[in-house]
Amino acid sequence: MSIIKVRRAEFQDIEKLEKFYYQAYGEKATYKYPDRWNWHFRDNPYKEKDKLPVYIAENDKGAIVGHTAAGKVRCKIFEKSVDLGWSVDTIVLPEIRGMGTGKLLQKFNQEDHTLFASLSMTDANKHIKLKQGSKEGPSTKLYVRMLSFEKTFTSRIVSIVQGSKKNKSTSPLFDISEPESANFGEADSALWKQLRERYEFAVERDAIYLNWRYKEQPFTAHYCCRAFDKNGALKGIIVYRMTEENKPKGAVILELMGDVTNAIIFKDLIAAAENHIKSSGATQVQIAVSDAIIEKAVQNCGFIKIEDKPLVIFGADELTGRLSERSLSMLTKGDQDWDEFPRATMFSHYSLIKLSKNVYNFKNINYIFYRGILNLYMFSLRLRFKQ
Repeated sequence: MSIIKVRRAEFQDIEKLEKFYYQAYGEKATYKYPDRWNWHFRDNPYKEKDKLPVYIAENDKGAIVGHTAAGKVRCKIFEKSVDLGWSVDTIVLPEIRGMGTGKLLQKFNQEDHTLFASLSMTDANKHIKLKQGSKEGPSTKLYVRMLSFEKTFTSRIVSIVQGSKKNKSTSPLFDISEPESANFGEADSALWKQLRERYEFAVERDAIYLNWRYKEQPFTAHYCCRAFDKNGALKGIIVYRMTEENKPKGAVILELMGDVTNAIIFKDLIAAAENHIKSSGATQVQIAVSDAIIEKAVQNCGFIKIEDKPLVIFGADELTGRLSERSLSMLTKGDQDWDEFPRATMFSHYSLIKLSKNVYNFKNINYIFYRGILNLYMFSLRLRFKQ
């Protein structure tokens, strides 16, 4: 099968695209088209007029055999606000894999955007992107907190580790609103305007973006709590969803942002969200954070870090040249399509211990207790499962 061209898809390709999605994704295609497709590409407030950020590879018979796309947003990078395309939905049919089609699609996609980025990707895709001129920037850290525990040794170890990392609870200093369905307005845009100057890289999180991302996204409900100071001024926001696609279900915090001059705000927001999350029957909660102050607050709430995910970005040197792993960023689970339904993945107690052991610096004196607990756990496994 020979590939004759890679091109931007047009609206008249809809029937061919639908057929391709069912060939490529099988039963999961219902989560790609039509609801998500319309939300992501046709109704995206940042897309170019009458242009789809969708790219296809066709064989010599005109059938689609490969596909990639971009989730269009507006981002702040240093002093500028520019268009960004998040890399999404790169897939080719099995019979043409290994022929370079995926690389051609990704190259076409990245060169069609002012900035083109990925945050959640396979190692193979990351290698391709870096080889095609992308660079690594700042990273976000994935944290997990278990909310329920079984009567097993593994579960008890996680409980001890979480307890050793959690500060004593204190009365909330901010007035936290009751959880409500995600819906954003002028006050939320004004808060983002106050916060944005702190970051060298971040998606513009004004009301237009937040409503599109969390109110209009299909298949799942998003919730929001807000923090107000004693004068009634909005100081912080948390956005989260329940992962109904998992059994047992969990929850993911998509956004946590606010006034970093008083980090207690983040503890109060997490506590309010967690109360709602627990009442829903969720067994764990995840969050990804890149701001060191917010990260410290997350750690103090008993979350355990299990993974680093670096931003991979392509763009003109005048935009990305100063961006590095040390750049201050806001990168969350809400960026790219990392947590779009039904992609959420929950972690077992065992995998949480195993993954966290790989990311912590056990030479640091602060983790001597944590290291001792994990070593005890691994020793118990050797006794229970002798070779």
